[in-house]
Amino acid sequence: MFINERVLYKRKDSWSGEDIIALFPPETSFPVYDHKIWWSDKWDPMGYGKEYDFSKSFFQQIKEILDIFPRF
Repeated sequence: MFINERVLYKRKDSWSGEDIIALFPPETSFPVYDHKIWWSDKWDPMGYGKEYDFSKSFFQQIKEILDIFPRF
């Protein structure tokens, strides 16, 4: 998995709507939170868990989770 560590983007925080500087461009499909929100108790990361579906491939299910799970 590639992680951008050289380019920074100005974008809106997906939680508060405030302007932030992030590693992810504004057009990403997943939410991006400010560090203060990410490390706070305001959101529950366990809420993104899913039961394993044996009718789908493992990688398809991982992609579905990565598409909705926030980054910081």
